[in-house]
Amino acid sequence: MANPITQEFLDGVRAVSFANSAAIDAFFAATGVSDGFIGWFNQVIANNDSWQGKAIPETADCAARFKVFWDGASDIFGGAPNVVQFLCLMSIFVNEVGGDLLPIEERVGRPPQHPGIAYAFDSIAGLKHSYNTLAGNQTAFALFRDPAYRTSNSGKALANRFPTPDSVSQAWSGESWPAGFPTSTDPTQTGFLLEADFYKFRGRGLIQTTGRANYARLIGFVAAYTGSDPVLQRYSATWKGAAAEAIATTSSNDDWHQLFFSGTLELARAAIRLHNTASGNYLALAADDAAQLNGTGQGSVYRMGLRISGGSSYASLFQQRVMQICDSLTGAGAQA
Repeated sequence: MANPITQEFLDGVRAVSFANSAAIDAFFAATGVSDGFIGWFNQVIANNDSWQGKAIPETADCAARFKVFWDGASDIFGGAPNVVQFLCLMSIFVNEVGGDLLPIEERVGRPPQHPGIAYAFDSIAGLKHSYNTLAGNQTAFALFRDPAYRTSNSGKALANRFPTPDSVSQAWSGESWPAGFPTSTDPTQTGFLLEADFYKFRGRGLIQTTGRANYARLIGFVAAYTGSDPVLQRYSATWKGAAAEAIATTSSNDDWHQLFFSGTLELARAAIRLHNTASGNYLALAADDAAQLNGTGQGSVYRMGLRISGGSSYASLFQQRVMQICDSLTGAGAQA
């Protein structure tokens, strides 16, 4: 088990903030281990103790995304992040996307009981809640009866199984996959089903943004966007002035894939900022108070993990991992 973060460490890095990726790499280069964070992490932290099985790809693409993301990190923090904020958020990324900083889309399928998209629809005891009945989501039953949904998805596979709103079974309001329907993720086989909230609003991005409520906040961001990302510009022109709920109902998996995978990572950063604001400002870490930072309440590493994942085991492991990094840095004398 890692040692708690010390007040000595926090005092040593109190004056350090990272205006961009170059500042981050310079800080870690000062340890004498490597010329930047990724190399330092892989030599000192990766595959050790609580970080077993975790490392960061040392590829040109990963390095480029690291630069793009952290050069724009002030979008998230409202200014340059401090050392603790960087270590915590980067630890989340290593866990969620392997540190590659490439947004991902949640995979589905747990055969034989929960194959394909049934996994997202089903409630699985001890593992996950149903996304079909997730708070804030519209059930497939409601959507398959909704005129806007039906119109926008009328040409997709399996739409003919629901010729009228009254033909939609109540089973689509539940938490167990309706019998007799395929579970493929291939749009040519199940396209009409795939655009429902239980699948469309599964986890995406760098912290796995999930659920209609979180996506609705992103719709607001996109609609008001004034930056230079061509993908976001295109969707902003289309969505501006429309109601967020209407867009949530008629947008597609392909729309969200394009937005999250835009090379500027602007939507991925916005997703973190908006989730943080809506979830108690967990990025306001107690970077000058070791007791608070090591605890479980406001300002703690544990609370950040809990707010992002919703699970205590995840939060505890996350806390151990951040402690391990800070302990390693203390020993290396990397404080400013």
